[in-house]
Amino acid sequence: MRLNFSVAFLSASGAVSSPLGVFASNSLSYDQLDSVIKTVATSGFDFSNSAIGPDSADATFSSTIDAQWKINAEQPDETAPYLVCETTPGISGYERSERIKTLCNRERFGQKVVQNIDYRTCFNEQFVPTAALACSTSDANISVVPYSSWNKISAASFTSSLRENLDVVESVRYAGYFCEEQPTDAKKKNRKVVKKALKQAFDDNTNCGSGTSFKDIFTLDAEESRILLHQIKRTPYLPKACMQSLVESLGSHSFVCDVEYDPPVTTFNRQARWVIQGSVYGNDGSMDLPLHQVGINGENQVAQMSDTGLSVNSCYFYDENGEVARDQSANIDSARRKVIQYYAKTTSEDENGHGTHCAGTILGKICTGASCSTSNNQDGTAPEAKIAVYDIGNSGRGLYPDYSNPMFVRGAAAGATVHSASWGNGLNYYQNRDIDYDRYQHQNDSFLVVFAAGNGGRNNRKNSSSSVAKNNLNVCASRNKNQGMGELYTAYFSSMGPSADGRIKPDICAPGHSISSANKGQTRQCGAVSKSGTSMAAPGVAGAALLVRQYFVDGFSPSGTKIPEDGFEPSGALVKAVILNSGRVMLGRDNGSSAFPSTEFDESQGFGLISLVDGLYLKDKSKRKVLVWDRVPLTSGQEWEEYFKIETCEAAHTSITLTYFDKENSSTSCNPCIVNRIDLTVEKDGFTHYPNGLSGPDKKNNSQRIRIPHVEGDLITVKVKATNLVTAEQKFALVVSGCLEDGTNAPTMTNHPSDAPTRTKSPSSIPTSVPSNAPTMTKMPSKIPSSAPSNIPSMTKSPSDAPTNGNANYVKIAKGCVNGKNIKLYKNKSVRECASICDNTPTCKGFEYGVAYGGRGRYVPGDCQPQSSSDTRNCNGGYHNLDFYKQV
Repeated sequence: MRLNFSVAFLSASGAVSSPLGVFASNSLSYDQLDSVIKTVATSGFDFSNSAIGPDSADATFSSTIDAQWKINAEQPDETAPYLVCETTPGISGYERSERIKTLCNRERFGQKVVQNIDYRTCFNEQFVPTAALACSTSDANISVVPYSSWNKISAASFTSSLRENLDVVESVRYAGYFCEEQPTDAKKKNRKVVKKALKQAFDDNTNCGSGTSFKDIFTLDAEESRILLHQIKRTPYLPKACMQSLVESLGSHSFVCDVEYDPPVTTFNRQARWVIQGSVYGNDGSMDLPLHQVGINGENQVAQMSDTGLSVNSCYFYDENGEVARDQSANIDSARRKVIQYYAKTTSEDENGHGTHCAGTILGKICTGASCSTSNNQDGTAPEAKIAVYDIGNSGRGLYPDYSNPMFVRGAAAGATVHSASWGNGLNYYQNRDIDYDRYQHQNDSFLVVFAAGNGGRNNRKNSSSSVAKNNLNVCASRNKNQGMGELYTAYFSSMGPSADGRIKPDICAPGHSISSANKGQTRQCGAVSKSGTSMAAPGVAGAALLVRQYFVDGFSPSGTKIPEDGFEPSGALVKAVILNSGRVMLGRDNGSSAFPSTEFDESQGFGLISLVDGLYLKDKSKRKVLVWDRVPLTSGQEWEEYFKIETCEAAHTSITLTYFDKENSSTSCNPCIVNRIDLTVEKDGFTHYPNGLSGPDKKNNSQRIRIPHVEGDLITVKVKATNLVTAEQKFALVVSGCLEDGTNAPTMTNHPSDAPTRTKSPSSIPTSVPSNAPTMTKMPSKIPSSAPSNIPSMTKSPSDAPTNGNANYVKIAKGCVNGKNIKLYKNKSVRECASICDNTPTCKGFEYGVAYGGRGRYVPGDCQPQSSSDTRNCNGGYHNLDFYKQV
């Protein structure tokens, strides 16, 4: 039996009959709805082994949507959740939201985005029934669908609960999320309504067992944003059919907008610092810490950590002058040596030891008496930083983390800009906590949340990474130096991506195997213990994020030396971009006796192994220069670009990374979950390079990286385009590293109305440069010219412009190529060098050359410039190139 879950649906006539006496002519078909949200209702799952389903076998799609309209209409003064989609072609998501706002007479609209793609933008909205019907009939491009119970829970969430509980449910844990946060009186009232309905559903369902009562098995707790249905008593008499009826009941209320499986949250259990900073050896063979050597050690930086607590008496954190209160006051004492805030949600001690170990990895510094070590191998990544602890306890039944308010809000009040979290539930789909954390970072752009990916990757298990919020920095675990196959291999246990909607997760790797750090203890002690897990990798990256922040705050950019006047407060997106840009490509997964293949951007390593010396320019210590732009605003259709000339250095490539804190998606069933789409491209020699290993634009990820092999003298153009935004604007951060010439031209802003959605602003209102009152760009070297270099090739010519062999209008001015790999022309000119000469000679229309293994090729201005015959052969748009021509 295939279950026909309640959902909005077109009738045979193409219209949905309305209980209000008119037709809601613009709805969505089953397939259309499934392409917007992946819910239980649209999944098509076959639960034939279940005794009952949400609907009878002969229920039709149209009747269930009609029933939902009627249910909502029975409460004419009560709002209920609806999905609203707009499909006007050729406009941006922002303009679509404005059309709905006007046509549906909404005073405020567009905050709860569900989908934003080229041809459709969808939102969640609360309507009274008459307003919903009026909106659905207001315009042919607007569709309105009421949410049924089974459309309020994502397919991934529901199947995750079944995977944990196959035929007999031993632990029902679900949460119903209120459409709006509830004041105390409303919360109490709605809890009573939900409890009464759940009890009735339990009693009416014979599958729930005889001789048992709802109150003996379940607890029902109401919080500001959700109501929790948790099973407290295990019983063999609770099959899936019983659980399904309870879940449907939980989602049946108009004040509940989302239902989610709520499993317990659990933890994810001296060379790591060296690997994180770049695996640099000194002249004497010692392991250098280049950032620490120039004074970048976390000074004046604060991290917040949510975990099992922290042992304040450990010498890694002990302060002989006193300690901050460990209670629920959230008091702040910035004068303390290490712990400046300790919010104790459940307990004020770390009975588990997990939190103490993680904190030690972030910023622990051994101190005994009045003396602190200056070079201890077991100090944390940012040993001079301080910490705000958010103790979420460990009672043996999992952890109890909070939402961003109050958790992040309290940390930010203590000065924290980086949050480290080494816990999760092992589920790889977009959850309500991800929505909340994305929202906070989008609205508070100085804050970066770092999460452990999880330890579910054994046997190369994909789709096991958790905490997959778009704006979070999700961390996988690598091996450590001299362990197994080495630090360029991920650990066998490290969870793998991608996210359920296909985004790159995890984002970055750091050592997480056998990491030595602070041990728990309520008395004064200096004990250390070794632990493994992504729990150990994420704190290392959180500490690295503090170092990156200090680099910018202290004014190391762009000169590579400390110039306080150059300092600025970076956004969390820029810190994330630097870390992702630094990633070294890893070689595989270390499974003990064998290695499992892994490549750049895949589900195992993401952007690779963190290497700060490759992400930040330090004079006389880095192989490459680094330029950054921060908080650059774009409106929909607007494009930013800059030219770069490549010079000589030891770097193997030019690396360009874009990151932006995307607006949260309001649906846990989103696919894709991206809201504002910004595209990164790089043009070189007439060829367009796309990010993340793709051959076209990345339509899913808000972090994108492109790497171009280093060729001295190359000219590249970096472009960032706001292809389709739902919000009025979106800010981005960009990092470019490599053999960069000291001077580049200032970036320009352009509009592309012909190939992008139009904007609400006219072209005349678009700024030609970044507003002067925004910290959009770090200070650049004084050699920057005010306009593009005059020798940049036009890149407007196509291969069809090439001269034909023997064309009477051209004469040869250079002859042939020999010597295989390097393809030297006479006078020691390579083909690439001749191509540069041709590009800068206005009368040059191209040249021919021969290659050592036989054959001939042709070069025309703007083609991919070769440096070897094989490079030329594989070059998109290039030829094997021939003799040098000029026009007669």
